Parts: sequence; C-alpha cells; structure tokens
Amino acid sequence: MPMHRLLLFPLLTACGGGVTLDDTSSTTTTTDDTGTPGTFPSAPEVVINEFMASNASTIADSSGAYPDWIELYNPGAEAVDMDGWTLTDDLEELDRYTFPESTSIDAGGYLLVWADGDEDQEGLHTAWNLDKNGEQIGLAASSEYGGVLVDAIEYESQATDISMARMPDGSTTWEADTTPTPRATNE
Repeated sequence: MPMHRLLLFPLLTACGGGVTLDDTSSTTTTTDDTGTPGTFPSAPEVVINEFMASNASTIADSSGAYPDWIELYNPGAEAVDMDGWTLTDDLEELDRYTFPESTSIDAGGYLLVWADGDEDQEGLHTAWNLDKNGEQIGLAASSEYGGVLVDAIEYESQATDISMARMPDGSTTWEADTTPTPRATNE
C-alpha cells in the first residue's frame, strides 16, 4: 500500500485554486483569498519537495531541537519572493503560516520551514507540527497571485527519520527516503 497520495487537479479545483500543477498560462481567472473574483498573474512554480513528520535525529534547528520540517523547491530560472505566500497542514485553512517579508527562494534553490509550533525561534517556524499519523500539507501563493493553492499532498503514517521526497526534485513521484536531504537535491 502506498505511504502517500499526491493531491492533483480535483483537490486544487475544490479549494478554489482552479490551477493545475502544470499550468503555464500567464494569468489565472479565479477568486482571491478574500473571495473577490479577478484576473491574477500565474504564480511562479514552487513545490513542496520533501518533508519529515517525525524527526528524531536527522536535522536540528538553531535551538538544537529536532522538529518536523517541510522543504520547498523553486525549479524556475528566477528567484521567487515568498512574501505573503502561505503554508498549511489543513487545506480548509490555507493561511495557517504566512511567510514573512524578505523571504525568497533562489532559482533552483530550497527553503526549509520548521513545523514545530514555536514561531518565536529564529528562522521560519510554523505555529503547528506535522502529524506523524498523516494529514495534509498545502502551499498557497500570495494575494498578488490570487491566493491560490499551488501545491498539496496528503500523506499517511510516517516512520521516524524517514522523509517523503519528490524523486527527482520537483517531479510528481514521491518516495520514502531513508537518507533525507533537507536543503539539498533529493537522491
């Protein structure tokens, strides 16, 4: 039985995004995060690339703790300004974590977010943890792009210190990874 399930177009449409993961148009007609209809430029491609919902010894944050984490990847040729983008563990509430100003992902780069319920720490920390028994992770673009959901995954129970990773980076194939690679190429 697969340990995960990638959520594709039907989920994105149900959440109001109306955008597929391979949408290459320059504008999107949708409603923004306030429910206002309009036309917005398509969001730059950023994906949830790897995550760990039970981190006991893989990578420590600046305080020395081993929290859950989510890695984002920018497969594009230009840096992406993440100001106002959101991350969630509940697709009914897309704005559970909002990226602060001056957060960006370099072209071909990675961004690590700690999911530990400790927003007061240095770095990017959500107010929630990932559930090792399974849940959802979603990434939504800023209101500049209509606040649409751009990527999501629903996963099942996770083993300690084993990540789920796109193989290769940015692809649609997810695999359990016994050698996690936070902030680096998935191998």
